[in-house]
Amino acid sequence: MGKIDEAIFHFSESLRLKPDYADTSNNLANLLMSRGRFNEAVSLYNDALKYKPDNADVYYNLAIALEKQGNPDSAIEHYYAALKIDPKSPVYHNSLGNALVDQGKHSDAIVHYSEALKIKPDYAEAHYNMGNALVRQEKYRESIYHYMEAIKIKPDYIEAHNNLGGAYAKLGQWDDALKKWNDTLSINPDHQVARQNRDAVMKMLGQ
Repeated sequence: MGKIDEAIFHFSESLRLKPDYADTSNNLANLLMSRGRFNEAVSLYNDALKYKPDNADVYYNLAIALEKQGNPDSAIEHYYAALKIDPKSPVYHNSLGNALVDQGKHSDAIVHYSEALKIKPDYAEAHYNMGNALVRQEKYRESIYHYMEAIKIKPDYIEAHNNLGGAYAKLGQWDDALKKWNDTLSINPDHQVARQNRDAVMKMLGQ
């Protein structure tokens, strides 16, 4: 039995003896999530909330499980519930933003990425996600700023390099685009999207 399976067994036994212990339900649900057992995890997170209805982390974990389960509307509702309890969590704002983007609600997502960055200005993932949301709104110049900030914080942030190249390309800034795709390939020579984009632009420019 592996360590995770052993932990699942012990938490399950603890819960059988004391079913009203919210922390055990939450911890067991987290382990089940790592095993892809999303339906069981959702049930356990709901059990935990019966006994600890003011626990923001459980609402957040439940939101993630609901997304994995393919229930995005309920997931968004639970991200909001987590933020109602802890409105200063940059992680909650960022994850809610991602869920909103998946539903095509880019303006709402940008509000939450902005909140995440007000709370944690060096949050590279929030800058990257903000850049992606702005690209979907065709706000390429604004997206460039956020991709650059993400790279400043995490110099090897490969997808930020690649997507920054894409934003430059949308503006016809081919030299800048090629540089960023080359930067992407210097980090990961097997990045097929960057290679295809770079080669297509080089062919177009006759290089």
